[in-house]
Amino acid sequence: MYTCNLHIYFAGHPSHALDVIKKMPSFEHFTHIFTESDEAEASLSQKADAIIADLSHLDVRSALQVFLTNRGSGTQIILLADKKQMQLLVSGDTPTESIPLPTRDT
Repeated sequence: MYTCNLHIYFAGHPSHALDVIKKMPSFEHFTHIFTESDEAEASLSQKADAIIADLSHLDVRSALQVFLTNRGSGTQIILLADKKQMQLLVSGDTPTESIPLPTRDT
């Protein structure tokens, strides 16, 4: 019988939604491992299978740099952002410059 360990890393300001996710029961044969930090941390990003980042209290540019350059090849990143932060994340006709996202050689 197999077991799958799913490491979920929460970065940024804690919220009620994260508490709900932590309390959800695991699927059969799955184990959830949760880590948290107030700031984006490279070592936690490297271990995570999924990163959920609340950008409301993070420096968007530096947090993305940490997440994107330190994540594993299969790591999924979910960003929780407000309208102003979304403008920083997208390119196109926005009033702010878009953040140049770092690339990773794979």
